[in-house]
Amino acid sequence: AMYDLGRMHLSGLGCEKDEDAAQEWFAKAYQAFLAEEGRAKKPGYMQYRIGKLFSFGYGVEQDYLQAAAERNVLPLFFLELTTGLRRGELLALLWSDLDPQNRSVSVTKSVSRLNGKLVVSQPKTQHSIRTLIVPQQAVDLLIQEHSLHPNNPYLFPSPTGTMYSPETVARIHKRILRDAGLEDCRFHDLRHTFATVALQNGVDIKTLSGMLGHYSSGFTLDTYTHVTRKMQEEAAEKMGQFMEMKL
Repeated sequence: AMYDLGRMHLSGLGCEKDEDAAQEWFAKAYQAFLAEEGRAKKPGYMQYRIGKLFSFGYGVEQDYLQAAAERNVLPLFFLELTTGLRRGELLALLWSDLDPQNRSVSVTKSVSRLNGKLVVSQPKTQHSIRTLIVPQQAVDLLIQEHSLHPNNPYLFPSPTGTMYSPETVARIHKRILRDAGLEDCRFHDLRHTFATVALQNGVDIKTLSGMLGHYSSGFTLDTYTHVTRKMQEEAAEKMGQFMEMKL
C-alpha cells in the first residue's frame, strides 16, 4: 500500500546542532515534495557534479523522493539521504536500533555478501560504530513503515520479510532514477550527496566525519576537497564584495 503521506504530521526542524543543517535541507525538500506531489514534470532541473561526486540540485531531490514513494520505499531512501549511511549499514538496521524519543539511530553492524550469502558483522572500524540524530520526518516515516510489519525485527524488510540484499536495493535505486528521469549514479553516491549538502550548509568537517563514520577528519577533507574548494571560492567572493563596500 502507498504511504498516506497526506496525513503525515511534519514538525519544523531547527538547527540546534551543526549536523541538523544538512538534514533540514532534505526535510524542506521532503515538505516541498509533499506540497507539490502530482505536479507536472518540469524540464531543466539543475544537476551538477563536484569532481566525480554526484549531487542533486534544486528541485531534483523532489522527483527522486516522489519516485521512491511511488515504489513504496520512501523511508529507506529518505533515511539514506539524511544520514549518508553506507548501504550495508542501512540494510542491517533493526527496529530496536531506532530511538524515536531521542530521534536517533544506532549504527553497530553492516551486511555484506560473502560466498553468496548475506553476512551481518560489525563495521570495519570502531569509528563506524556511532549514533546519529535524524530529522523528525525520518522518525515519522520509520514508525509508519514499522506499522506495516510490526512483528518483523528489520527496519527495512524486503517484500518477503527477510533482509534486503545490497544488490536488490541498488537495483531499486536505479529504477527510482529512471522513474524520476535523472542521470545514472551509484547508490553510494547518495552518501556523497548527503556529505556535499552537509558541507554546503555549514556542517564542519569534524562533525561530518563523525556522522559518516570516517576514521579521520583528514580523510573526509581529502574526499570532499572539491566541495571545500568551491566553498572557499564563494567565501572569498563574499569577503571581496564586503570589503569593496568599505572602500
